[in-house]
Amino acid sequence: TRQARMIAALLDPAHKSQEAACEAAGVPLRTLHNWLNEPEFVAALRRAESEAITLAMRRLVTVAPAAVAVIVSVMADSKTSASLRLRAAGQV
Repeated sequence: TRQARMIAALLDPAHKSQEAACEAAGVPLRTLHNWLNEPEFVAALRRAESEAITLAMRRLVTVAPAAVAVIVSVMADSKTSASLRLRAAGQV
């Protein structure tokens, strides 16, 4: 539906504004503003946002151990510049 396309466009990080999202979804900005006053649309948007956050958190949980291992490796590598080791230490 148009509303589903609009929600997907609003959640797409490539669209930096409501105007850009509307253009991508083929929905007039005025229509979006009308929809944002409809509880059903807002609820659907919030559900989609929540799902996106959940997916992002799952991905972060999955890659966090590897990221920490890289940071620790950089910190422990005496061949790495002191400034880079300090910056890595600041990330832990």
